[in-house]
Amino acid sequence: MIWKIILLCLVTTWQTVAAQAQSQCKGEVWRTNCPLHCCCILRLGLNSSVHVTDCSSRQLLTSPIPPTYTEEFILTNNLIKDLGDKLVLSETVRVLDLSENRIKTLRRGPLFRTCGAVEELNLAKNELSTLFRYSLDGLTRLVDLNLSGNKINYFEDDCFSDLENLRHLDLELNTIGSLYPEWFNGLNHLEMLNLAHNRIHHIGKQALKSLENLKVLYLNGNRISTIDPEGLSGLNYLEELYLNGNLLLQVPNAALEVVPSLNTLYLDQNPISKLTSFSFCELNLSFIGLNHMPELSIIDALAFYNLPNLSILEIRKNPKLTFFDRDGIRNVPNLKRLDLSDNKLLGISRSVFDSLANTTKLLLEGNPFICDCNARWLRQQFEQQPRIDGVNQLICSDPVSLRGVAMKDLQLKKMEKDCKPYAIDFMLNKTITRKIGDTLTLECRALGIPPPVLHWVLPDGSIINSSSNFVRIRLKNPGTLIFTHLKASDSGSYTCLAENAFGFSNVSVSLDVNRIDILLFSTLVSSTYVTLVWNGTARNIFPSYQLVYRPRFLSGNATSVSVSSIRKSFTVNGLQPSTDYEFCLNFEESKQEGQIKGEGIETLFPTLLSQTASKRYAKT
Repeated sequence: MIWKIILLCLVTTWQTVAAQAQSQCKGEVWRTNCPLHCCCILRLGLNSSVHVTDCSSRQLLTSPIPPTYTEEFILTNNLIKDLGDKLVLSETVRVLDLSENRIKTLRRGPLFRTCGAVEELNLAKNELSTLFRYSLDGLTRLVDLNLSGNKINYFEDDCFSDLENLRHLDLELNTIGSLYPEWFNGLNHLEMLNLAHNRIHHIGKQALKSLENLKVLYLNGNRISTIDPEGLSGLNYLEELYLNGNLLLQVPNAALEVVPSLNTLYLDQNPISKLTSFSFCELNLSFIGLNHMPELSIIDALAFYNLPNLSILEIRKNPKLTFFDRDGIRNVPNLKRLDLSDNKLLGISRSVFDSLANTTKLLLEGNPFICDCNARWLRQQFEQQPRIDGVNQLICSDPVSLRGVAMKDLQLKKMEKDCKPYAIDFMLNKTITRKIGDTLTLECRALGIPPPVLHWVLPDGSIINSSSNFVRIRLKNPGTLIFTHLKASDSGSYTCLAENAFGFSNVSVSLDVNRIDILLFSTLVSSTYVTLVWNGTARNIFPSYQLVYRPRFLSGNATSVSVSSIRKSFTVNGLQPSTDYEFCLNFEESKQEGQIKGEGIETLFPTLLSQTASKRYAKT
């Protein structure tokens, strides 16, 4: 009899606690056997009420069993670490929210086997690191899966293969470093994939090939520096691609060409320094975003070419963008808005304006224009019906006498129609330091009417133009000077000269080519051979070095032998006993009578030691 009384008291206590919990719930209470500390409410929908079991923020360690007829089961912000072997839900549950817990793993097998009716599963902000095969089996009706904010870096092959109806997969804010096609098998109907803010560095060949119906792909905020030309192949219905905030050094045009339905592309916040010819060519894009690019300084001729559907082109707030070629846009007939505001453009050619459709709006405010002949056509817009938004806000930055003057206040009749060139200086530092063997690109562009011709003057006074024939140095039109293999003798001052019929202008930069810091040592010295080692990182530009040696006090030719830059060790045999030798490591052999020249590598030359030898030579 006593135990019945105790049991009755416990039941009464539980009912009292449950009733108190229900009384604190917001909304219409759903009368059912609600789990302790949870709220069972009816949430009004458009056409009907939704049965919600809300157990959020209750410091729960395990998942309670929701009552029958639950449609949304909310367990967010608890202390759950493990869901066990099997999660028991009624067949009415459509939404399951397990976000903001401490779940470390989803076990293989029947965990979700009774969750076949779930359409939305939220596992965001947990501690998952790996997703196993079969962990998600049973979720055959799942449409939306949120795994963002975990620590996921690996998926077992086919782990999503049972999710045949999945449309949205959110993997943002994880630690994914690479992508493999086997991970996404079975997601044939996926429409949105969010991989933003992971650690992805490269998109490999056919990495996403199984996502044949994908429409939106977020790859922003990663570390992507390269995309394989076939990295986006198979995405025939992809419409939106977000690549902003990565490490791309150039537009991945080859990869974009295989995506026929792509209409929206974001490339903002990538370290692309120059848009070369055909960066965007024959694509179906309607929107391109190139904003907040920290290194973008030049847009060359035909950078945007034959883009029949392009409607909006945004190139805004790029702190180094100073030059837009007069032929930068061609065959873009449906452009409605070209936004070039808040850059560092010193001028914009009328040819750019004339290449646009009559309905195109051009935004130019916030640029430091030079108010000479190059700006005369802009001043004329004040006399006409303008197609340039914000034209009244254009301010002169040069010449000094007009600095800060609004362009609208200039007298058109006093502005020259022609003028000498203005060479644009792209160099923040007037001295550039490189090492021997490095590649280097120097940029030069100029404004002027008529358009100026560009030349580079080398340190020895010789002039290089597009027709010059140098082995290591070439000029790529209009003004890009390219060094393929720097030598110490390349050090000096380089001047870009811009000329037209009304005069010339120039900018200069000093180049300092340093030697390579490699030290040569001996590890073993005998009467007839010496073993040498050297430090330093192997450089692909030096496939081999020349090891040069000779007796120290004897004149005449030295002996040289080719050695690997990778092995960093070599044994010289056939030496004369009791003889002092000089050794030098070169990447370019230069021998003269009575002299050994080690060009390009600083060593302790000669650097071999023996018990009776000094630091200047080795004795065998």
